[in-house]
Amino acid sequence: MIILNPGASKPFWAGNPLIYPKAIAHAPQLSAGDWVEVRDAKHIPIAYGFFNPHSLYRVRLIAWVNEMPKALSEQDVLRMRIKQAINLRQDLGLPDPHTNAYRLINSEGDKLSGLTVDVLGDALVAHVTAYWVLLRQSLFAELLHAHFPDKQLIWRLNENALAQDGWQKKSEAHASTSETSVIIHEHDIQYVIDPTQGQKTGFYCDQRETRLLIRELARDKTVLDACCFNGGFALNAAKGGARTVRGVDSSALAIAQAQKNATLNQCDIEFIEQEAVEALHTYTAQDLIILDPPKLAPSTKHLANAQRKYLQFNKAALNALAPHGYLLTCSCSQAMSIADLTGVLLEAALACQKNIQILKIGSAGPDHPQALAFSYNHYLKWLLVRV
Repeated sequence: MIILNPGASKPFWAGNPLIYPKAIAHAPQLSAGDWVEVRDAKHIPIAYGFFNPHSLYRVRLIAWVNEMPKALSEQDVLRMRIKQAINLRQDLGLPDPHTNAYRLINSEGDKLSGLTVDVLGDALVAHVTAYWVLLRQSLFAELLHAHFPDKQLIWRLNENALAQDGWQKKSEAHASTSETSVIIHEHDIQYVIDPTQGQKTGFYCDQRETRLLIRELARDKTVLDACCFNGGFALNAAKGGARTVRGVDSSALAIAQAQKNATLNQCDIEFIEQEAVEALHTYTAQDLIILDPPKLAPSTKHLANAQRKYLQFNKAALNALAPHGYLLTCSCSQAMSIADLTGVLLEAALACQKNIQILKIGSAGPDHPQALAFSYNHYLKWLLVRV
């Protein structure tokens, strides 16, 4: 049983799932991954979760007493959480005729901190950042297989995050290492992806609605996708009738995948292995630029340095735009708020002497639910602006 310090329990009553060591008054001798009950300073039960003496996230909460009619075992809670996640996606109509790729489990947003699962066509891709999940790989495989018996399950392990959780590549935890290609479709575009390679699960389901927005905006425009990954924005721009489309990425693997997807969809796109800022200095007078860099601020201690990089990116993008051009600027850094991103864009506009209209502010789609009491769950944010 974990007892919290006086005055420390309010965020956890509200649903914040991560308990730091400084909030804890008493904790017995426990091992990493042990199932624990958490109580406030008056010994009133709050929630249940998984303990880890090695982690900055000392307890990851996944079940609250005010939502359970009775005390449940950890297996019952995990079974309940997976079923709730599936029911939500069914309510959202996913999968649907437009796509067979979507987020099934969104870590803290689905009250399973440390586990993300995407449905990518015939595959389930599980991205793991918490040790307690690794200790229960076989159980998760069993629970997911019960609902998706015809889909292969692919494991992606975030080794940096897991090392911070005390994992030392123990034999009971394993990633999927064989090369596996799957075909998915989204808004009449097909993608061949390898979920064992590249970023996260191999595809960014969170930008599905934003990619469609770019398609609607791209007609007769010159388009530069400055961090193209496997070509999602570039492909949609081409499908939308863009005059020319270039996709740029510093990863040779990403460029190869993007080119393969362009060929599959019979899209005329020039893909270039190049750093984004260098490309923005090279290809100027663009009508539409998409700037969706990888995560630059994984935590608040990296925020200041990340803001300098985002400023460099956005200044280069604004200078590369034609008059009355459009910029979609994004951040997937948890530590960077929409206010931070807006501030960076304002600073870039002032430095470049550009006058900007904000047309739309957005985030991930509804298959990426967010915990209201956990601001870090709100990782993706973007601004569509016109200069």
